[in-house]
Amino acid sequence: WQGNRQASVGEQTYRRVVVKRTVTDRKGQKMSKSRGNNADPFAVMTQHGADAARLFFISASQVWKPRSFDEAAVRETAGRFLVTLKNLYNGVFAQYANFGWAPSAADPVPEQRPLLDQWVLSRLAAVEAEANQALDAYDATGAARAIMEFVDEDVSKWYTRRSRDRFYEVEGAENRSAFATMHEVLALSCRLLAPLAPFVTDWIHRELTGQSVHLASYVRPAPFANQPALDLAMSEIRALATLGRAARDDASVKLRQPLSRMVCVTPHHGDTVSAFIQALAPLLEAELNIKKIEFATSADTLVTL
Repeated sequence: WQGNRQASVGEQTYRRVVVKRTVTDRKGQKMSKSRGNNADPFAVMTQHGADAARLFFISASQVWKPRSFDEAAVRETAGRFLVTLKNLYNGVFAQYANFGWAPSAADPVPEQRPLLDQWVLSRLAAVEAEANQALDAYDATGAARAIMEFVDEDVSKWYTRRSRDRFYEVEGAENRSAFATMHEVLALSCRLLAPLAPFVTDWIHRELTGQSVHLASYVRPAPFANQPALDLAMSEIRALATLGRAARDDASVKLRQPLSRMVCVTPHHGDTVSAFIQALAPLLEAELNIKKIEFATSADTLVTL
């Protein structure tokens, strides 16, 4: 259905439509005015935004299943996620890009950027393919969860935190790599989210590219290739970071106190993954405030029975 053309008698105005099943209250009772348990959708959208309401219903459960409505859950899930997305644009990217960065030929190509940038672009390519496949199968919930997890866990809680110092300048190759990578991550994340949260994604995409997100291609014709070995190596590094923070907590040694050495035991996934883990070690050193990371192939020499 395109433009404002009116359908003639008996003509369908769309090919397919997906409808959400019954909405119930927090106790599982069907909402109705007679029970007095109905929610005013306009009040919900005024309070939390139309995008948050849409994203809550789509991400919480498959559309063909009944869904309990809880306004607090809208705020804690979809609402919190959209705040994270806006903060990534406003608080991380736009604030520092105003220092003078704009996309140009001076930006290093993805293959020449630091491994952290290559990793997040690799994850972006994987999520792009996953979301596209899920929506083709009418699995909007699977698509929403994949995109939301990527933005929240990978981009916000790891990539941005470990890249923040690179956004303070705009001239160096590492700085331009960070800005170019973040620009692509945000722009494509908005495209992937556009069918699910059409308003905030259109605003951010227009700010980034000058074009409406709803006129852009959903997927790229030639994305940066996914690198499974790099993804696996970064997963190991992040797992070690979690274990390292827990070890510090158990020993009551605060993160701001530097430690001279940390010995890590990682499973052997092959030479390629091992090489990536070694190359990513500086991220772990910075994350845990460790002067030197050493890797061991076995824990036998570290324990005594």
